[in-house]
Amino acid sequence: MLGYYLKDELLKGTFNIASDYINLNEWMSNSESSAPANDTTTLSVIEIPLNLDITLVSDIKKLLYDKHNITNVKGTIILRNGMAMMENVTMNMMDGTLRINGNYNPQNPKKPAIAMKMEIIDWDLLQTSQAFITVRKIAPILEKCLGKFSTTLDASGNLDQYMMPDLTTLSAYGLLKSKNVKVNNVDALSSLASQLKMDQYKSLSLANLNLSFDVANGRISVKPFETSLAGTTAKIQGSSGIDQSLDYTMNLAVPLSTMGSTAQAAAQGALSKLTGATGISVKLPDPVPVDVLIKGSMSKPIVTTNFKNTGKTVVETVKTEIKDKVKDQVDDGKAKARAEADKILADAAAKVKTLREAGYAAAEAARKQGYAAADKLVAEAKNPLAQIAAKKLLLNLKRNG
Repeated sequence: MLGYYLKDELLKGTFNIASDYINLNEWMSNSESSAPANDTTTLSVIEIPLNLDITLVSDIKKLLYDKHNITNVKGTIILRNGMAMMENVTMNMMDGTLRINGNYNPQNPKKPAIAMKMEIIDWDLLQTSQAFITVRKIAPILEKCLGKFSTTLDASGNLDQYMMPDLTTLSAYGLLKSKNVKVNNVDALSSLASQLKMDQYKSLSLANLNLSFDVANGRISVKPFETSLAGTTAKIQGSSGIDQSLDYTMNLAVPLSTMGSTAQAAAQGALSKLTGATGISVKLPDPVPVDVLIKGSMSKPIVTTNFKNTGKTVVETVKTEIKDKVKDQVDDGKAKARAEADKILADAAAKVKTLREAGYAAAEAARKQGYAAADKLVAEAKNPLAQIAAKKLLLNLKRNG
């Protein structure tokens, strides 16, 4: 220890830290300079001396960091080469559990670097949003959400001089799950409810969420995922930015039974033009496809609805019905032609039979006349030779029919 303090020698060892309470904020210097206006506690970069090679095995009952009360901190922290490496560090916070593996590198005190793999289990959404400025900036909608969530997250980037993430450098990807999330008082959803005349969209409950996301260039992007919104199947994807901008699409399949009567009447009125043009009764498909585009910002969203895919569905239905009608007409024509052909064949067969029977009768009469003539020759023969010749003729006639 003296060599470390007096001669700047390497301090190496393993320490077991067991404590009922540690205030980590006391390790950080306070500053009254240009601290972020929305942060009540001013933090500064924790520097790690290069001449440390220490393994800390921790078991801390309660830890205060910034404004976060953390309990049951366990795991290994290695201080080496001016960096802190966390190995299977677990703790309880936000009414759930956090497990971290990763490193913190403050060798550039103006831009400390982080690389973390985190597993969050059953954190409270509202508490998380209120506790972390980063979450509020990247995913502001979480301030309107109630429920628990779990996530796995791989993240890297830089911190600023106040130990806050520099969101322009943050890169991350992960998977978020939740059994149930309630969303209330979101302006974008209120606008959607107004356009569709469906008040149930103003307050939503999302069950069994399972979505992938990534963070890059100051935006969090949500990969396409499916869920149920007020009894409507929905496919959602898009992104939001640290500037609060929104860029989301929702593909809804709205059951007619849940669709507002005003919206149904308007859509059906537009489709009635197809009925006049095709002669086919055109009805709204069930469910009705509705595409929703959400732009603008959280405070001033711009929501547009599009029934183009509804039209496509109807057109395909009309095409199918027309094809079916043409096929039916062709089949009727084929049946009629087949019946006429069968009648012609039957008439021809009857005529052939009549002619054949007439021929048989004429042939029989000719045979009888031949037999009679031969009998007459036999009877009129005067000499034996003439009688023999006449009898042979009669026999040949009978043999040959």
